[in-house]
Amino acid sequence: MMQLRNISFFMILLIVLFSCSTIDTEIAEGSDAETILIKAQKQQSKAKSDSEYQAVMGMYLNLLSKFPDDILIGVVAKYEIGFISYKLKDYDEAKKWFGDVVETYENYGKTLSGYPVWTYKLAQTLLEKIEEILNPKEEAKEEVKEEESKKDEKSSEAADDKDSKK
Repeated sequence: MMQLRNISFFMILLIVLFSCSTIDTEIAEGSDAETILIKAQKQQSKAKSDSEYQAVMGMYLNLLSKFPDDILIGVVAKYEIGFISYKLKDYDEAKKWFGDVVETYENYGKTLSGYPVWTYKLAQTLLEKIEEILNPKEEAKEEVKEEESKKDEKSSEAADDKDSKK
C-alpha cells in the first residue's frame, strides 16, 4: 500500500513538472512585433528540452515572416535563432544566423538609431567560438595526439608486464 502511494505521488509530481514546462507559442491575432519578441524571449527562458527550443525558434521565424521590414526586431530574432541553434549544437545553422546579424550591423547598425549593438558583439563572439569548435587549433590537435600516444604506450607497457609475468 505504501509503495502504491509513493508511485502515485511520483506520477502526480511528474505530471505537474511536465505541465509547467510547456512552451506557450500561441500569438494573439494582431500582436505587434515587440509583443511577439518579448513573448518569444520569455518562452525561451523557460525552455529546457530540444523540442521546446525548437518551438521557440518557430516563434522567432514567425516573427521574421510577419514583420520582414522591421530591421531592429529582425536582428534580435535572428540573433536568438542563432543562439538557440548554438545551444542545440547545430553550429552550421548558428553560423548562418550569426553571420546574418553581423551583415545587418555592417549594412545598417552604424546609422540606424536604436540598433541593438549587443547582437552584433555577441554574434561575433559566438562565431569565433564556433570556429574554434569546428576547427580546433593545431596545438589542441597535437595535445590530443600526445594524450592518445601516452595511452597507447601505457597499454603496451601493461600488456608487456602481463606477458612477462606469465
